[in-house]
Amino acid sequence: MGRVIFADTGATEVEVKPSAPKVVAAVIGIALLVAGSLFAWRAGWLVVEEHREPVEISDLNGPRDVVPALLSGMPPPAPEDRPVLPTTLCRILLDTRGSVYEVRVFQPRSGLDAFEQAAIAAVRLYRFSPAQREGVAVPVWIIWPVDFVRAPRVAEPMEPVPASLFRASRDRLPKLLEGQQPETPFPERRLRPKIDCRLLIDHQGNAIEAEVVNPRDELELYERIALDTVKNYRFTVGEREGVPVATWIPWSVSFQ
Repeated sequence: MGRVIFADTGATEVEVKPSAPKVVAAVIGIALLVAGSLFAWRAGWLVVEEHREPVEISDLNGPRDVVPALLSGMPPPAPEDRPVLPTTLCRILLDTRGSVYEVRVFQPRSGLDAFEQAAIAAVRLYRFSPAQREGVAVPVWIIWPVDFVRAPRVAEPMEPVPASLFRASRDRLPKLLEGQQPETPFPERRLRPKIDCRLLIDHQGNAIEAEVVNPRDELELYERIALDTVKNYRFTVGEREGVPVATWIPWSVSFQ
């Protein structure tokens, strides 16, 4: 007779899991670690300590060395107007990103304090390409000449033009926009004098100056009122050959 073997129902069931996924995960982790380390080394994060110390630009003479180049920065305006503008030499420490970390004047000269301070302020805003030593970004000391430019001169305003010179077809004398006749100081009198004035109209159409032509002592009060009144008037701007100009114009003030 054959034998029948019955399974033990009380025996503990043991599950055997395959180890392949763990091996794959370990390989992927190692690969990522190696790739990250390589990236950090290429980016300059993992470098030997000596490459993190500042170097002189004269030391960057190897085949894999790169000297910094100016990316942005403008010559500063001269703080003083001199016949000959000096050149200021600055000693600059650039960090591994090409930013100015420290700047000082190289061999300061007497009498040029204003120029040297202006040069330092300008250089702090400069940006350079990073220096590299053996293919790794390093801080570097450089000597940089700073030249100055003359500040643009502000054009002097044109002299006021008298109305008698407005003759061309493109000339435009000022015209009254806003302004009322003054009231007489003595309503009970019939006297209503006409005060001849001379007004200076500026580039905004304001009467910035006023004077009486041929003043008379007996009309002093009327003349003062006339001058106070016209200073509140508004005119169009005078134009000579299409260019706005300050203008002297004759003007008569009558009283109500």
